[in-house]
Amino acid sequence: MVTLDLDLAGEDGLALGRRLGDRWPGLGIVVVTASAGEDRVCEAVQMGVRGWVFKQGAIETLLIAVRGAARGETHIPAAMLARVLVALSQRGKSSTPAAEGIALLTARELDVLRCLIDGLSRTEIGEMLYVSLSTVRTHIQRILHKLNVHSALTAVAFARRAGVIGIGADKVIAPKVAFQGLGMAQLEVVPPVVELQRRPDDHQATFTVSS
Repeated sequence: MVTLDLDLAGEDGLALGRRLGDRWPGLGIVVVTASAGEDRVCEAVQMGVRGWVFKQGAIETLLIAVRGAARGETHIPAAMLARVLVALSQRGKSSTPAAEGIALLTARELDVLRCLIDGLSRTEIGEMLYVSLSTVRTHIQRILHKLNVHSALTAVAFARRAGVIGIGADKVIAPKVAFQGLGMAQLEVVPPVVELQRRPDDHQATFTVSS
């Protein structure tokens, strides 16, 4: 994790952040500054900055942004984020590579992208799609690579411009698990603990739940 101002004793903070990101992919960057124009914010989002905090704000805001960025989340003021997404969408009108990249996404990657459009966190995406947090992160990295962008926000902007909609109320079915041929299988959920027992001589299963 690193926090940067836009102006570091005459040096461009975003330029430094870009060099750091190239050297350490996955580095979480949070910009802490007094003010900035829309172009600078767009530039920061496109290079993968995860947080934007104004110096005039409370220290708690900075702590929330830094901790969230460390988890891979994006923390940018809502009003600013809305303007950025609109600007990036407009810029993406003539960007065919991103549109072509969407066609390269697998069905599961598209599900993840649609969840991002709805503003879901990585944890919420994992819960909705029944996959682990590490799997969600892997899908997002592949999405960014295929769309040739550096941040999830930029991917969302291009996806919206291409007509991709959020996953909304679509029902996601959990993968089915076959127990045929097993004498007994055990599924643990803590809490509680759920045991699934199958008798070899019939086709019924008995569930036992204990705390």
